[in-house]
Amino acid sequence: MSTGAQLVARVRLLLSGAARLGYVGAPAAASNLGDALMRRAAARVLAPFGLADVVHARSERRLRRARLGGPEFFRGVAVGGGTLLHPATAPLVEELLAQGVPLFTLGTGAGSWGYGMTDATPLEVWRGLLGGFTRIGVRGPRSRAALEAVGCRGVEVVGDLALVETPRELPLEAPGRRLFGLNVLPPEDGAPSARDLRAALAPLVRALVDRGWTPVPFAMDAPDAAATASTLSLAGGPTPPVARPRSLRALQALLAPCDFSVACRLHAAVFSTTVGVTPLSLGYRQKCADFMESMGLERWLLDASQPLGPEQLVPLGLELAEEAAGARRDVHRRALDYRARLERYAAEVLATLVRPA
Repeated sequence: MSTGAQLVARVRLLLSGAARLGYVGAPAAASNLGDALMRRAAARVLAPFGLADVVHARSERRLRRARLGGPEFFRGVAVGGGTLLHPATAPLVEELLAQGVPLFTLGTGAGSWGYGMTDATPLEVWRGLLGGFTRIGVRGPRSRAALEAVGCRGVEVVGDLALVETPRELPLEAPGRRLFGLNVLPPEDGAPSARDLRAALAPLVRALVDRGWTPVPFAMDAPDAAATASTLSLAGGPTPPVARPRSLRALQALLAPCDFSVACRLHAAVFSTTVGVTPLSLGYRQKCADFMESMGLERWLLDASQPLGPEQLVPLGLELAEEAAGARRDVHRRALDYRARLERYAAEVLATLVRPA
C-alpha cells in the first residue's frame, strides 16, 4: 500500500470520528484469502476502534508529519495475524516504539512467514523490542518457546487470530457424503523436493478416491490452483475444478460439508478447524506446527520441510479419514475456546491500555 493510499484511508478514518488503532499485517485487499480474512478478524475483535494499515517505517514518519500517525493519531497499534515476529518487521516496530505508540501483538507468530524465509531466522532483535509492548499474545506454543529462548518474557498463547471467525454454532454436518478438502501449495522456487510434495500427495488422493471419498479442491491464493489441479491430475482420478473462495462465508461453506482436509497452507488448516474439520497439515514451516500443537492436533501434522513420500502420507491420511467425523465437535470446541480467549485478550487490551475517548 502506497503512502498516498494510506493517507487517503487515514483521512477517511479521521473523519469517521472513530477511535483509531493501527494494524501491522496484510491489508483487507490481500490476494491471499487467509491474510485478508485475518484483517477482517482483527477489525471484528478490536471493534469499536477503527483500523488503519501500518506498513513501512518511512511512511509512518511521513504520515506523522501530516498528523496522521504516531500517538497523536493512534491509541495503539496491533501487530496482527500471520507470522510477523521476524527481522523484516523489526524496523517498523522500532519506529513505532520510538514515536511512543503503545503496541501489542494479536495472535501472531514468531519465525518464518513462509517460503521466502527459513525456519532458522534469528529472533534476538525481538528481546529488546517486545520489552516495550503492553501485551504479547501469540499463536501457539512454538512461538512462545522461540521468543522465550531469546529472553522475551510475558508471552501468552492466545491462538491464531483467524480463530476469531469460528462460528458459535457448528455448521450442519453432511453425513455420508465422504468429502475431503484439498489445498496444495505451489512449489518453492529452487527447492529440489518441491515437486515431490505433489507427487507424494497424489497416491493419497488416489487411495481416498478408491475408497469412495471425493476431493473438494480449493485455493487460498491464485498460485494454489495450478498446484492443486496438478495433484489431482497426478492422482489419475476425477478432476473437479479448483474453487477460489473470495469470502469467509464462501470458504466456510466449502469446508463445512467435508469430514477432513488435506492442507498445505497454514490458514487452509486454521479455517478448516473453525467449522470442526480436522486438517492433515503438511507443515512446510514451523508456523504450521505452532498452530497444530496449539489445537492439540499434532498427530495430524507432517513435516513437509523435509522430503515426504506416500509411505508417510497414505497411512496417516487413511487413518484420519476413518476418525475425523467423530472428532468434529471436539475440534470445533477447541477453536471456539480460542475465539473466546482472543476476545477476552483483546477486550483487556482495549479496556486498560487504549481507552476510547
